[in-house]
Amino acid sequence: MMIKTTATAVIAVVVVVVFMLLLLLLLLLLLMMMMMLIMMMIMMIMMMMMMMMMMMMMMMMMMMMMMMMMMMMMMMMMKMMMMMMMMMMMMMMMMMMMMMMMMMMMMMMKMMMIDDDDDDDDDDDDDDDDDDDDDDDDDDDDDDDDDDDCDDCDDDDSELIVI
Repeated sequence: MMIKTTATAVIAVVVVVVFMLLLLLLLLLLLMMMMMLIMMMIMMIMMMMMMMMMMMMMMMMMMMMMMMMMMMMMMMMMKMMMMMMMMMMMMMMMMMMMMMMMMMMMMMMKMMMIDDDDDDDDDDDDDDDDDDDDDDDDDDDDDDDDDDDCDDCDDDDSELIVI
């Protein structure tokens, strides 16, 4: 009888352990899935941003092309100075718009970048400050020298008085 009970107990323990291990594995898998999902979300956001930028650029280019076509048509229709002026104005406006877009894109890219570089710069600045402190020490030494000079001056005065 004893042998049978021990055998069943061992089997029960083994089953429980295996079950626990399986649960742990499942949990790990879930965690991995969550991480993947988060990563996917971040990637999606980045992709969306890039797509938006690309779309904007494409739109701008299309507008430019349209404007050019319109200008060509105008020129064909009536060769007038006024038309030329209008054309120039339009071109200028479009260029300005393009510049603004580029600036916005640059800003967006900067925002997306991580600010670790800035921190490093700050550290460098701190180091510079330390150097400045050293300079201050040098200044102190200079002051000492000045004091010595003054002492010499005093000695000269005393000699004069004696004379």
